[in-house]
Amino acid sequence: LSFTLMAESGKAAKGAAASLYGVLLGMVNLTMDGYTNATQDVVFRLAKPSPMQMMLGTTMSVVVWLAAALVGAEFLPPFLANEVIRPELFHAYDFITAQPEVLEDIALFGLLGALGQAFIFLSLSLFGSLAVVSITITRKIGSVFLSIIVHNHSVAQAQWAALSVIVLGVACETYINLTKTGKAKKH
Repeated sequence: LSFTLMAESGKAAKGAAASLYGVLLGMVNLTMDGYTNATQDVVFRLAKPSPMQMMLGTTMSVVVWLAAALVGAEFLPPFLANEVIRPELFHAYDFITAQPEVLEDIALFGLLGALGQAFIFLSLSLFGSLAVVSITITRKIGSVFLSIIVHNHSVAQAQWAALSVIVLGVACETYINLTKTGKAKKH
C-alpha cells in the first residue's frame, strides 16, 4: 500500500489519492489473510489433515461461496448492481460459447493455480503460516522488482525506502529463524 501511496506523479499517484476504496480493500485483504493463516495453523495442529485434504476442503468451500455469489448476482434487482456486484455468470458462458479456444487457457490457468496452491498448503503443513507469509512476500517483492526492471518504471525515493524496509524485514525474519534453528540443533 505504501508503495502505491508514495508515488510522486503519474497515474499511480492520481489513482492512489482518489482511491481510498483500494486502500480499504487492501486492509480487508490483510485482515482476512491474518485470520485465515491463524485458523489454518490451528486446523493443521488439531485435526492434522494432509496438505491435499486441507487444499481440497478450502477449494470446495471457495467453490460453494463463488457459485452462490455468481448465481445470486444474476438475480439481483438492477438498482443493486454496480461495478463491484454485477451479474457475470451468463456473460462468461456467452463468451466461452463464442470463443471456445479460451477453454484451453482456463484449464491451464486452473492447473497452474492448483499447482501453486499445492506448494502453499505443503509449506503451511511443514513450516506454518508465518513462513508462508514470508514466502509470499518474497514472491511479491520479486514481482515488483522484476516489473520495475522489465517495464522500466520510475520509482520515487520513498518507494525505494518502502521496498528496502520490506526486504530488510524478510531478511531479519529469515536470520532470526535460522539462528533459532541453529540453536535448537545444538541443544
